[in-house]
Amino acid sequence: MTESNKQNQSTPEAFLSNAFSFDESLNIWHPKKAPGDFLYSDGDEHEEYLLEKIRGTKDRSVLSEELSAGMKDWPSTYHLHHQRCNVFRSISEYISGPVLEIGAGCGVLTRYLGENGHETFALEGSPRRASIIGERCRDLKNVYVINANFQDFKTEKKFQTITLIGVLEYARVYFSDGGNDDPVDQMLRAI
Repeated sequence: MTESNKQNQSTPEAFLSNAFSFDESLNIWHPKKAPGDFLYSDGDEHEEYLLEKIRGTKDRSVLSEELSAGMKDWPSTYHLHHQRCNVFRSISEYISGPVLEIGAGCGVLTRYLGENGHETFALEGSPRRASIIGERCRDLKNVYVINANFQDFKTEKKFQTITLIGVLEYARVYFSDGGNDDPVDQMLRAI
């Protein structure tokens, strides 16, 4: 393989295109084979509201006053409030890319990572939530939104930082191979 081909294989697009197809209209990567079920949601009404709010907003940044004005209840506040990013602010010097964000939700932390220049791969099992992240991060060329379940996500790519914000506690629901090992242990080994 020539040096040029090696470099092309190492681009995020080349790595993703092996198992995923890009949907430009949603700004997300979908698996080429049928994904597993993913049943977690804040509810249709709340997630549709978030998607429409983000689509109708010019400033989608973490500190967007437009998005802050859209906080009307607990789900919208949880997914739009800039203070959620405080989880990373105190450890920002230890975060380096590429970053794999497992269970990226609706993208507030994804946006923070992308705005801070990290090559970020946001892995989200819910198609609608992945679409919300795709809209929120559409202008960030260093953010790649992948609509897939973690247990179905197979890659040789290495990541410098992997996050599990609000995810590990759901390992027993979504991550079990049916064996005797605790699903939390299984998930941590997979990571």
